[in-house]
Amino acid sequence: MTTIKQNKHIEVVISSLSGLNIMSAKSCVEICNVLKKHFTEVGTTVIKKESDLEDLVRKKPDLVFSGVKYVGFTKSSVGRESPDKIWLSEYLESKGINYTGSKVAALKLEFDKILAKEEMQKNDINTAPFFIAEVGQYKVTEKLPLPFPLFVKPIYEGSGNGIGKDSVITNFKDFETKVESIYEEFGNPSLVEKYLSGREFTVGIIDSIANEEKTAMPVELIAVADNCGNKILSYEAKKDDCERLIPLQDPKEHKQVSDFAKKAFTALGARDYGRIDIRMDGSGTLYFLEANLLPGLNPIKSYFIKTCKKNNQSNYEDAILKIAEIGLRRSLD
Repeated sequence: MTTIKQNKHIEVVISSLSGLNIMSAKSCVEICNVLKKHFTEVGTTVIKKESDLEDLVRKKPDLVFSGVKYVGFTKSSVGRESPDKIWLSEYLESKGINYTGSKVAALKLEFDKILAKEEMQKNDINTAPFFIAEVGQYKVTEKLPLPFPLFVKPIYEGSGNGIGKDSVITNFKDFETKVESIYEEFGNPSLVEKYLSGREFTVGIIDSIANEEKTAMPVELIAVADNCGNKILSYEAKKDDCERLIPLQDPKEHKQVSDFAKKAFTALGARDYGRIDIRMDGSGTLYFLEANLLPGLNPIKSYFIKTCKKNNQSNYEDAILKIAEIGLRRSLD
């Protein structure tokens, strides 16, 4: 059966700049292959220099399928804390071009874990108590704002970067060592949280096309326990793809986790699609961990795609098409 293609131009945008690309070249090809089945014109823009942004605007696509959060064209502008970075969503909006994913205000909250947690607090959404630690800021255990055990991670990094079995801290010496190692690797202070010892979940969320309620797709993430019995989704665990993702079978628990995630997604001002990470404490209370509002869309490894499949919501092609249709529908509103 031949698919009737919509007369639309969709441009998939990625970047070759180190550390800025959310979407791999392989994922870009997979997404383009899906979109070409349904739309008359599908192209790819690889942002290497500022003129590539200008070329993108001149193409006047009906929709940019975004695989980039921000770009920078000088060494100083690509830094995590640089005020000179160019947020793609903000740039496109200023040029009147529609795009997939959240607006810049939501992406900035997601990007900085401290800001995201503060936004949860403003909206009465549980998030673990926390503080920021600079190297050498705290001299003795008694000066720490929270008691052990603690969980220490980078403020800005994603994909498990900076997280390992040494992230769960039970003494001051290990605390100092971890804060120093994060600064040496990433050049930033550490986010230090109360350690939550319970189960962990990730929830894929996708907006509806017809102004209905958002769809939440929760799964439990089960990592291999380390020598101390802690189940941590470390960088190594994610790289090796050895964790298990289990759909929530209990209807009450499914609703509880879904409602929590949708509330967090809304509090961030997010739109279109994304992922919310949640963890329980030892008594089963849910806490917001962090968000990913422009998740990778690798057909095999993407947590977002896995949440779709595990909840029987859509296969890869359906998920990509739904994201595009949500964006295109917005241009008709």
